[in-house]
Amino acid sequence: MSSGQIREAETTDVAEIQSVATAGWRETYDEILAEETIENALAEWYEETGLRGQIENDTVGYFVAEVNESVVGYCSGSTDGSTAVLGALYVVPDRWGAGFGTALLERFERWAREQGCTDIQIAVLADNDVGSRFYEARGYSVQDRETEELFGEEVSIQLFGGPLEG
Repeated sequence: MSSGQIREAETTDVAEIQSVATAGWRETYDEILAEETIENALAEWYEETGLRGQIENDTVGYFVAEVNESVVGYCSGSTDGSTAVLGALYVVPDRWGAGFGTALLERFERWAREQGCTDIQIAVLADNDVGSRFYEARGYSVQDRETEELFGEEVSIQLFGGPLEG
């Protein structure tokens, strides 16, 4: 990771997290999902009050990648028994390949182990080749596939997972 740091998210990061989410979703999903689905997801999942609540929630691991006091990526997730569930990991597209995604994933994995988790689960849209390649390159494999409805649009999901090492 080039000249940045990973730290716990703070409520003052909300606007920058929203910006990263918008850039990441646009780059990743514009060719995969309907515009209405993207707009609905960004509006519901990245609404300011909800984000603040997640960041302040002790049962959620929420981390940001920061360069020169600017957020360039984030990840968040929670636990379900002994399984950590990574809900989101996004980096601004112009920082892809710089190691921020890997550093965020490693920080989430460490947090999950601290919570007593032994396994991890990560849901990735099947058509999201960038996301799938990212997790595969870090040793995760598809454990299951399912079809879900995402804001009225039927999507195929790949569930990556495996044991938390270390």
